[in-house]
Amino acid sequence: MISSLSIVIPVYNESNRIISTLRDVFLKISFFTPDFEIIVVDDGSIDDTLNRIQREFSEEIEKSILKCVRLRHQGKGLAVKNGMLVSQKDWVLFMDADNSASINNLNRFLPFIKQYEIIIGSRATKDRSLIRRDRWYRKIMGTIFNFIVRIIIKINYSDTQCGFKLFAAPCVQLIFKNIEERGFAFDIEVLSFAKLYNIQVKEVGINWANSNHSSVSLVLDPWRMLYSVYRIRSRRLLNNKELNKY
Repeated sequence: MISSLSIVIPVYNESNRIISTLRDVFLKISFFTPDFEIIVVDDGSIDDTLNRIQREFSEEIEKSILKCVRLRHQGKGLAVKNGMLVSQKDWVLFMDADNSASINNLNRFLPFIKQYEIIIGSRATKDRSLIRRDRWYRKIMGTIFNFIVRIIIKINYSDTQCGFKLFAAPCVQLIFKNIEERGFAFDIEVLSFAKLYNIQVKEVGINWANSNHSSVSLVLDPWRMLYSVYRIRSRRLLNNKELNKY
């Protein structure tokens, strides 16, 4: 069991998927902790995402076990950052709104919570007992991207972008107050700061069933991500210089 847990879920125009995801989390969360909160961060949705949540889960909102944060549209990275920084429990998990990695995967993290302060899910594991349903081109993109990240940022993980990561509360405040990436590359900046502060990270294989709906552009997003990696590297060099002053 986990002493207490905050779950941060960023959403952007997710009215068709977030309700089933929240139902699944509420159904299973008691198996992992008796003390929890769920924080949905709306990144400026223009559909009825928040209205649907407020209608379907009015009782949970009234009890403050479900909280909704509304932002103007600025990107997933900033949405996650805001949710993480307002969390109030001992451990903080962020997961995707489409439930590609369900809350069930916490079972795979539990053996490591006494040894590590950050535990991240991986879709690149060689464990054949795990389920991974993903489109072939996304697998190829992920493999190439992680290879580039290892060379440029020098963080050695098989899957930096998996949307299922668990943090001890002290790490949340230390790392996320410094995050500047607003887009999908924020995970890399998070792991870069973990390395900068010598925080041990455990990578654990999880079950993954990718949604058929994706906002990823095969043409534009690889270039955006590559540019973000170089931006993160430049900021990291500056951070290293600042730390070396002391």
